[in-house]
Amino acid sequence: MMRKTCLNGHNLRMRRIAAVAVVALIAGCGGGGSSQSTTAPAKKTAPAGGVVSAEATKGILLPPIAIDNGQIVVTGKGGAISPKEDRPTDAQEHGVAGSGACAATSANPSSSNLGRMSAAILCLLNAERRAKGLASLHSNGKLRRAAKGWASRMVAGRFFAHEAGASTLLSRVKRTGYVRGNWTLGENIAWGSGALATPRAIVNGWMHSPGHRANILHGKFRDIGIGIKLGPPGAGLSGGATYVTDFGRHG
Repeated sequence: MMRKTCLNGHNLRMRRIAAVAVVALIAGCGGGGSSQSTTAPAKKTAPAGGVVSAEATKGILLPPIAIDNGQIVVTGKGGAISPKEDRPTDAQEHGVAGSGACAATSANPSSSNLGRMSAAILCLLNAERRAKGLASLHSNGKLRRAAKGWASRMVAGRFFAHEAGASTLLSRVKRTGYVRGNWTLGENIAWGSGALATPRAIVNGWMHSPGHRANILHGKFRDIGIGIKLGPPGAGLSGGATYVTDFGRHG
């Protein structure tokens, strides 16, 4: 169900959404996190002699957002990426998307292959769009700068949210100079570890979530920026990688 709030007053509502989502999701994955002033750490006691950490194959999705006609649109819910979500999409199962041609989709991210991971994400997303008769997304340097910066900030700050303090999706993208004329924006965020940190697992998780899929298959979007940062976006989680995809169109 789509919910809208006016852009001028969206901060409080988005913080409330982020707080509820992050506390519930990260706590469910074995730890706690904070979105600076927006989330409180989950109460968790570390075993004697050790630390609380995520299991080897855990993942979480932040509720997706889009900005359309000057309004923030929350298009769905977040949640854990489970083995149920890490299954082929209909397009993949029936060979419609042609995603078999995408390289490195099952590789785990490392410091030496993040460029290939980004290319794999873009290839998989465009395969899904082509299967629906939609135009492919084009990698955009300005959106990529916004996405990479936000992925790095979440990992460094140990929070999981679309905004923190005065930083919002719109403010981040505006700073790059991307926003001009008639524009629309969207953002999907995920974290995964182990088998759920691969590009295919992340894309499959998004495609099996109605809201994230709506952003991926939004006919207005033409550009994308992909940011991947090694590490988790929350205290109590460990390993894996944090993914940000910023969608847009301007003109």
